[in-house]
Amino acid sequence: MIRDFQIALFRLRDYGKLLRRSLGRFIAFCLMLSMFTWLAIYVIPVGSAWIRVGGVRHFLDEHIPDFTLENGKLSMPKGLHLEGADYYIDINTSPENKINLEAQETRTLMALKRVVLLGDANQLIMQSEGTGIGSRYQQIRFNEISGYLNKDVLLSLTRYLYVPMVLVGIFLFFVTLIGFFFFNMVEALLGLIIARVMRVPLRYGESYRLAAYARATSTILVGLINLAGFDTELLLYPALVLDLFIFYRTLQAGLVRDEEAESAQSARELSIRTAPRDAAETASDGLTNAEAQDTDTEPARRAEVSAEKREDAADNTPEAAENGASNTSESGEPEPQDAALPDGGAEEADKPTREDITPSDGWSF
Repeated sequence: MIRDFQIALFRLRDYGKLLRRSLGRFIAFCLMLSMFTWLAIYVIPVGSAWIRVGGVRHFLDEHIPDFTLENGKLSMPKGLHLEGADYYIDINTSPENKINLEAQETRTLMALKRVVLLGDANQLIMQSEGTGIGSRYQQIRFNEISGYLNKDVLLSLTRYLYVPMVLVGIFLFFVTLIGFFFFNMVEALLGLIIARVMRVPLRYGESYRLAAYARATSTILVGLINLAGFDTELLLYPALVLDLFIFYRTLQAGLVRDEEAESAQSARELSIRTAPRDAAETASDGLTNAEAQDTDTEPARRAEVSAEKREDAADNTPEAAENGASNTSESGEPEPQDAALPDGGAEEADKPTREDITPSDGWSF
């Protein structure tokens, strides 16, 4: 997760790697951004104020005067008066004070202030932005409240505020998360338009993921500005412009290069896989051609050998020997002796053998 934040904040060229992250990892990234916004806008400011004032009990003890509500009457001996640029609070329970809503002073006060709280011994009248549609103010009549209430009872009830505050914090977190995903849909649509203008093939799901990762920078900056005390709604528009600019730079510098690197890598792997096969096919083709050539020349070679054998056989026939002897006698040249025989071997070969002697010669054994 830390590496995903590093890529989203500082390494636009590697945004193509973020598209290959699993769905669970992407949702975890969005949860981390939403949690940071939730902490920066709600939890940390409220927690720091809580620590600064010493808790809700201490805050109420310092800012709420002693009062008693009994038998439909409010008694506040010291009263309460607070006034600011947008609010006006005045509670006076003296018998001579009565709230007159038709008085010009009251109408002018409600027209100039956003929050107005007026009270006397019988009622409380409050005007605010959350008053409601069709009503100028809210009215609380004390005669409709039964029982007994004073400052000590109110302070004892503060221990029950912790659970509602935790529930409100969880509710605000889900509101922040839903707002993150909804606003990301708008940025994804704008990013898809940018991708079409740049002629980058991008689906809406990929655009949605890129927009979420591109929002990391603006989310952290807006959170830090809120922590510094400059909370304003005008930060939404600069954040949107910054997100779209990062989205554009991502398509221009990161995602396109990543696709080119992947195509080059795939081509390299394809060449590596096909090279041994091509070499084997070339070698097998060479062997096949050599065998074909040997097959073609073998009949011719056999024919030549057969012709030579027939010529040798013809030279060794008795007719050829007689012709050679006659040619030798006519020429007067002596016949050469057989080199294979020793000296005098030819003469011994001319002597008659025992088989040549017949009984007619007069010999007897």
